[in-house]
Amino acid sequence: MTSMRGVGTWAAAAVALAAVVFSGMAIASVAAQEPGRLYITGVGSSIAAYDMVQVTVEIDTEERSTDADTASRVQSKQQSASQDFLAQLEQSAGVPPANVTTSGLSLNPITNWTDGQSVVVGYKASSTVIVDVSTEDPGLLPKIYELALSFQSFDEDVQVSVQNFNPYVSDELKDAMEQELFDSAMARATKRALMFAKGAGRSLGPVIRMSDSPLSEDSISDPPQPLYGNFDNNARAVFAAPEADMGAGDNGAGISLGKGQKLQKSVYLVYSLLDSNSAGN
Repeated sequence: MTSMRGVGTWAAAAVALAAVVFSGMAIASVAAQEPGRLYITGVGSSIAAYDMVQVTVEIDTEERSTDADTASRVQSKQQSASQDFLAQLEQSAGVPPANVTTSGLSLNPITNWTDGQSVVVGYKASSTVIVDVSTEDPGLLPKIYELALSFQSFDEDVQVSVQNFNPYVSDELKDAMEQELFDSAMARATKRALMFAKGAGRSLGPVIRMSDSPLSEDSISDPPQPLYGNFDNNARAVFAAPEADMGAGDNGAGISLGKGQKLQKSVYLVYSLLDSNSAGN
């Protein structure tokens, strides 16, 4: 009786063990077939030659006098000088009014420190003229410098000076290069995705989500638990801002503008990772 009971116990244990093994195999099989997700970023970049230059010109007028009309005369002279300069920009340099803006008009007293007191001895008026010109004409930038110098020598109370010039890439050129940058970003993303999938022993599935801003599991509705972690260290990076590229360049008139501006575009993708054994089925 004891022997039969022992045999029954061993039989039950064997059945239970077989059930556990079978259950484990089933779970392993399901896990092996469950697709994972690969979050990856592709960055396309290109150097765009500067096609525009922004020139900042300051126009100053002053008069040292103490009568009651000094401030009014200085302001009137400053406005007249600004109008003359803008007219010469269009007539002599060929810069259309649409490319010129004025800002920063100010009127301030000129003071001297006398006997321990600040005494007003005159007034100074200033305004800023911002000129946007194309780099296609290499002689245009020198013309603006020459025009500023000619105004400075025309009236000793009027000073016109070029404060700085900043080359840049126009919005029109950026828009024209967007497709090129996108294609480059997608090509790089695909190359890296294939590399990571191969390293993980998986087959790369289709793109299931894409965006121009970083993606996360929370941004995808009802996401399954990824089988693998984040392979791409840059996958959570923000959109790369364009960088001013350093480099020697010349606009043909002896004024260095630099090589150009580095433009970048990022695409954020989520790929499906398939089991290598079932990918071909």
